Amino acid sequence: MANIPAFGIPPYGLSFFGAFVAYWVIWIIYCRTLYPLARVPVYRMLRGDLEVAQNKLHKKYRPLICIAPEEVSCADASVISLIYSSHSPLPKTDCENADLFSETNEEKHTKRRKIVSSAYQMSSVLRNEPAIDECITLFTKQVRELAVKKEVINLGEWINFYPHDVLGPVLFSRRFGYLETGGDVGSFLNALDKAVPFIYVIAAASNYIRKALMFLSIFIPGTLGHLQAIQATTYAAKQQTQLRMERSTQEKDSRPDILSQLLHISRKLNQKNHLPSAPVSYNETVKHLPYIGACIKEALRLFPTVGFSLPRVAPPQGIVLRGQNIPSGYVVGVNPHTIQFNTEVFGDDAEEFRPERWLESQARNFEMEKNLLSFGAGTRTCVGKNIALAEMYKFIPEALRNFDIYMAHDGPLKTWNAGFIRQNGLITRIAEQA
Repeated sequence: MANIPAFGIPPYGLSFFGAFVAYWVIWIIYCRTLYPLARVPVYRMLRGDLEVAQNKLHKKYRPLICIAPEEVSCADASVISLIYSSHSPLPKTDCENADLFSETNEEKHTKRRKIVSSAYQMSSVLRNEPAIDECITLFTKQVRELAVKKEVINLGEWINFYPHDVLGPVLFSRRFGYLETGGDVGSFLNALDKAVPFIYVIAAASNYIRKALMFLSIFIPGTLGHLQAIQATTYAAKQQTQLRMERSTQEKDSRPDILSQLLHISRKLNQKNHLPSAPVSYNETVKHLPYIGACIKEALRLFPTVGFSLPRVAPPQGIVLRGQNIPSGYVVGVNPHTIQFNTEVFGDDAEEFRPERWLESQARNFEMEKNLLSFGAGTRTCVGKNIALAEMYKFIPEALRNFDIYMAHDGPLKTWNAGFIRQNGLITRIAEQA
């Protein structure tokens, strides 16, 4: 034993370890006592259900909670016009390789948006309505063949194919082929699913962490390919469309009163000369099918795709939210999933799927729409909003006209929040309309 050398911890090692521990002890004490946001309750969550956790915390501590060392989430409808003003908007938080979505400089963002805005106006989108009709017709044909076989269908997968194939001819002059093949062409959808969580972490991280993650990504097989795949301007609009249509289908099946209304609409759609267009046009749905529009708005309200606070930076003079001064440079924001459950705006039954709330009065409808953040707010409203609305307003009436759709199980849809909320489990039984 005497010949075995002894390896002890060198003195400088102990000093380094002691300094490391002391740093974090002092940092924790500082954050709990002297930190400017020490009085704001803190959010801690890494389970992929941020929007659910924020709702619970706002109910307990409302209206302000701290969700990061220098970021505050607010659940008060009165701050929306303050944070997301169209006239003097607060800047977005910084992001690597800024594009139209993430550009922090308001002047640059305005210039970029003007370049493409005309292509995304509803009038321009509707000039491409025949291309959307082709996708709906193809969807109907493919699903009808599956319905004849009386197979259990993963309708969520097919709904995912539809908005992607619509975006093909609208933005790139041809379909991608998801509906024709009934599969993930080129594994693009799989690439999106893998890339989005990584990109969300990069966007939310501090600058020094962000640069390290971008460097490490070259060692992760396939990551660079996923990052390149997501550069197309397709993700947000298609996510809105997919999630809204999936949720509308599930809620219809779980609520007999809603089902009765929609069955009545489907019978009217199948009456000769009621709505001559096939597929139904966007304007026909808006004008003649208000209950369908109410269902879409209610799905947008209860199930927003964006699952995080829309971050903005407090101005040089700071900002006061609900009597709490937020210093300059700190991040403030409102989570759509939180504000759209606000009982002061949407009523005591805000957690229920009740489309009728959108049909009660024009004044209330206007007030609720002001607090609907599903497509963002102010100058940063999603540029693909009109494409998503056109897809939904045309698809849902046509699905009702052609099919009876029922859930094949009693379980809830599973969701995962990686910035944008993803879900699966829309397994259905489908029969053709008699």
